Amino acid sequence: MIEPRRRRGLAAAAVAIAALHAAAAAAGNDLALAWLARMRAAVHNLDYEGTFVVQQGQKLASMRIWHSGTGEVERERLISLDGPAREILRDHERVTCVLPDRASIVIDQRRPNQTLGVLGSADFQRLHENYVVQLAGDERVAGRDAQRIDIEARDEFRYGYSLWLDRDTALPLRVEMLSESKQPVERIQFTNLNTDSPIAPAELTLSSANAAFRQVQTPVPDLIQNGRASWSPSQVPPGFRQTTMARLAGHEDRRGAEQLVYSDGLASISVYIESVRSGEPLSGGSRLGAVSTFGAPLDDEHHVTAMGEVPMLSVRTVATSMVRGE
Repeated sequence: MIEPRRRRGLAAAAVAIAALHAAAAAAGNDLALAWLARMRAAVHNLDYEGTFVVQQGQKLASMRIWHSGTGEVERERLISLDGPAREILRDHERVTCVLPDRASIVIDQRRPNQTLGVLGSADFQRLHENYVVQLAGDERVAGRDAQRIDIEARDEFRYGYSLWLDRDTALPLRVEMLSESKQPVERIQFTNLNTDSPIAPAELTLSSANAAFRQVQTPVPDLIQNGRASWSPSQVPPGFRQTTMARLAGHEDRRGAEQLVYSDGLASISVYIESVRSGEPLSGGSRLGAVSTFGAPLDDEHHVTAMGEVPMLSVRTVATSMVRGE
């Protein structure tokens, strides 16, 4: 029989060990967040060029990238290495896509997304609410030493992530988005990366643009502050909050649409409410890589489409719970 004094000693030791484990976990979480902060700065502020592969399901595509972050304006250029030689040029104002196979140039003046901007708009203060962030050891990717970081989803409404960050620069050498069963639904991985030389201006100029190509400009949405949509979801996945409402101009066969955006601090869901004049809008779900999409009719004239880099459960929950606003 254990004496009371010894029992109290064992209990105190157990509490101390638990406290040490908790402190170690907190310290590891802080270090992981520090790495993520370094990564977010690196993808914007450094000069780099290289080749990477994107895998979405069974589809593979390779791309070449040139990025300049040390000049007055951040710019990057990409060119596809498989199939038609499509090009993308990004700066702080617009994204220009050259599609030689369609003889078209598409100019998008909405806020550009960064190719390697993984967690670019993440709210690090909210990550712990929906994810467990931790260091996961050292590995080697594309001939470079890397720190692995795992971001594990706390439930089935969001994907997890594994990131391999270059130890010298914190650039993401490999990124995997993971399903509920921990299987990759999308992967980006560098096969080579050069961070030693500045990017020449000539590398940031489109090479395949043709004056005869048709130019298409996408409409700029009107952001609405504290506005109410004509329809809104009565249910959203746990941890998601509305961050944006916008009205989009009409285009070709559709009238104007309303867009709602919900975020959990990392993942986001976009909800489009449209008045359909013609065509067959999506009904039901579809998925391409990490992007899940679910569409449903609202009434005889309106349709909703919810989409985002989240599991199908999340977009279906939103799209099937829409109610008309007051």
